[in-house]
Amino acid sequence: MVAAALGAAGAIAVTACSGGSSGTPAPVPTATPTGAFASVVNSSRGTLMLGLGAVKAIDYYARFLQPGLFPAFVRPNPTPACNPKTATATTVTTDLEKQAYSIAVAFYPVGDATCSRGITAAIEMYFPSSRPPTASSPQLATGYAVSFDAKGIAYEYDLVREAVYATTPLNVDAQINRYDPNSIPASLARPRPGKFPATFPLDFPPPQSPAQPLQPEAFVNDYYASVGSGVGTAQIGTASTAITNPSFFQSNNDGQTQYLGALDSLSVKLAPPGVYGESSYAATHSGSAYALSPIAPIQLANGSYQLGAGKTAWSFAPVQNGFLASNFSSATITDDATLSAGGAILKDAQSFEDVVNKVSVAVAFPAGSPAGYATTVTDLLRSAPATAPGPFDIFPIGQSVPYTYVFDGSPGYILDFTVVQ
Repeated sequence: MVAAALGAAGAIAVTACSGGSSGTPAPVPTATPTGAFASVVNSSRGTLMLGLGAVKAIDYYARFLQPGLFPAFVRPNPTPACNPKTATATTVTTDLEKQAYSIAVAFYPVGDATCSRGITAAIEMYFPSSRPPTASSPQLATGYAVSFDAKGIAYEYDLVREAVYATTPLNVDAQINRYDPNSIPASLARPRPGKFPATFPLDFPPPQSPAQPLQPEAFVNDYYASVGSGVGTAQIGTASTAITNPSFFQSNNDGQTQYLGALDSLSVKLAPPGVYGESSYAATHSGSAYALSPIAPIQLANGSYQLGAGKTAWSFAPVQNGFLASNFSSATITDDATLSAGGAILKDAQSFEDVVNKVSVAVAFPAGSPAGYATTVTDLLRSAPATAPGPFDIFPIGQSVPYTYVFDGSPGYILDFTVVQ
């Protein structure tokens, strides 16, 4: 699913009203601090994973919770069509019986009304049937996403699975397995800038048989369950599992392997577009938690990316030789953004505070640096930065500047917008 260079990548407009958030949203669990104590390093690592996960939730909301991506709302359109308002282009193709759909979406830089510049990302999804989904018989889709930096180099590849239970309101479960630059198939080279549709990824592999990553291990698995889309309120539950110090970061293998997880529930409100098409995004969080284990991967309690119709609250199976820290209060979490007409992030700010261990994390865009995003981690007990340098920049995967946890000297790295080690 999507992992684009946020702030630089265009996205599908999030202002469509069809498929909106009518109906009653799924209930949100109330966060109650568990009293789980952790070191400054582990608390900041887990809290930062939540903060960066909130950034990716915006990206998921903008790119995937769109009626146009689902068969109930599309019409066959095998010729690439550029949308000048959103700086995106799409194709929709069917099989001979017109039962299966393949949907390709290309994202261009903000303001590229002619779709002539190099794409920043692409999504391709395959829906094996055009029948309306139901709670007991969801539409199951497979596909992939790829993201490119400003130089046109692919820096992340994602394999995607989706289950669509309903279209009004839109109810979707999704799994995104994210892979690093060394895993990206050679067939996903970005088309050169030029006259549209030459810039559209016409030669990318079909989504019903996605190109396999060159290295089989994903660096993070993200899960989403949502009810609602477009202008109004939507409910989104997120879960992430990751392994630090994996083999594909050969130069960054400092410290022992650690297994991480994060849970979150967001009540997202998107305002109607303004004069220039921009919209404000605001999310209220509850049920936020992070998990750490030194011996075993963090597992979902239900064991599947299909959480079920109407459900949005994920949970983890018991953590082995570790802990789950629900150390967050909704009153200490902020999450706001401004999105362009095409869904690209113009402004963004999140802050999380571990109220038990007194560690806070703030993520902001724009940051005045080439990276775009900057993160500040603070040890509130000492009233001092928890990392050096601080704040530190978040670059696309594989390009981050390493940092040091101040109070024990251990190294840290940003693996992606959602994962730290």
